[in-house]
Amino acid sequence: MESNIVHQHGERIAGLEASYQHLATKDDISKLRLELEQSVNRLQANIDALKWVITLGIAGAAVLLGAVQVVLALALRG
Repeated sequence: MESNIVHQHGERIAGLEASYQHLATKDDISKLRLELEQSVNRLQANIDALKWVITLGIAGAAVLLGAVQVVLALALRG
């Protein structure tokens, strides 16, 4: 009799699993959370790198503009 009950519960669980395959499990949610955290970390790293590129680009442009002004000033003097 106990074997029959176990078998019935097994069939019921299998039926429920088949009926609700579209639902996410805790493991699925954990994997998605991890993937999201990794994506956010990569995105933040890219944003930080872009900030450095922009900062260095602005500084480089300022230096170049200063150099051009010096050259023009010297050219206009002489």
